Amino acid sequence: SGSPQGKPTIQVAQVNKRGWRLGRPDVVLKGGTTVGAEGGAYWRAFVLKLPPDITRLKAFDILPAVPQVIRHVLIAIVPGARMKEQKVYETWGSLGPQVRNLVGAWAPGYFRWRLPPGVAIPIKEDCSLVVQVQYNPVGKAEDGTFKLGLYASRQAQNETPKWLSIGTKEIAIPAVGRRTIRASHVLAESIELLAIHPEARLAARLIRLEAKLADGSIKQVFGGSWDLYWIGAYIFANPPVLPKGTQLNLSIEYTNGFDAMHTLTNSRPIQFGYGPKDELGWVHLQYIPTKAR
Repeated sequence: SGSPQGKPTIQVAQVNKRGWRLGRPDVVLKGGTTVGAEGGAYWRAFVLKLPPDITRLKAFDILPAVPQVIRHVLIAIVPGARMKEQKVYETWGSLGPQVRNLVGAWAPGYFRWRLPPGVAIPIKEDCSLVVQVQYNPVGKAEDGTFKLGLYASRQAQNETPKWLSIGTKEIAIPAVGRRTIRASHVLAESIELLAIHPEARLAARLIRLEAKLADGSIKQVFGGSWDLYWIGAYIFANPPVLPKGTQLNLSIEYTNGFDAMHTLTNSRPIQFGYGPKDELGWVHLQYIPTKAR
């Protein structure tokens, strides 16, 4: 005691008496289901109708009834008519084609999902939220419901964040072996990078995204081992700026067969697809053009 307190490297969100880390939400939606006692992690997507109260979304937060059983949440905005007949459906760790409408992600320990000042996502009439929840059974039946708090932007003018997807559908992993896929994209404008959402499945082991600048130097944007059961979207505390002409290079390493990262039910070739035995290979980048800042 008595020594000066060091500057923390990780911010801890303050939770008010209602539990919301960003203050009282403008709108609260509810969803979820009962989580069974046994089995491994699994995913469910809930379609929640958006009220007309919010036309520009700047932030959201999640309050789980039982935090131990909710490991991760992904949220996307889709036109209401597209999801008219679906209220709850099974997924396998991916929003599938809906990922192009991604808003962001939440997990226990995340500080918060909030866009920078002056940035918000416009919401059109008759839209719904698709909320994908990864559930984790803990040995007894538990309440898997949650509250989703939405926060509206009060500014008249807002810049809209965009998504850039880098990857390929050309995935062919042999029955027993390794394979690395690569994909590149050259930026047509300078961007401020807000967040990264990787998307892969059981056979993926390592994901790396590098930026090759005009002077030939290379900077690592994202890199690390991959585990489908601990997926996340990564928000930059200090968003980096990538200049026009930067080449973004993605590589994803896969292993299939006896030494796969997780036990696979069949030793067989794996192809691209959104089913439980298929593979994916993408990173989705949320950004805004720097000229808008």
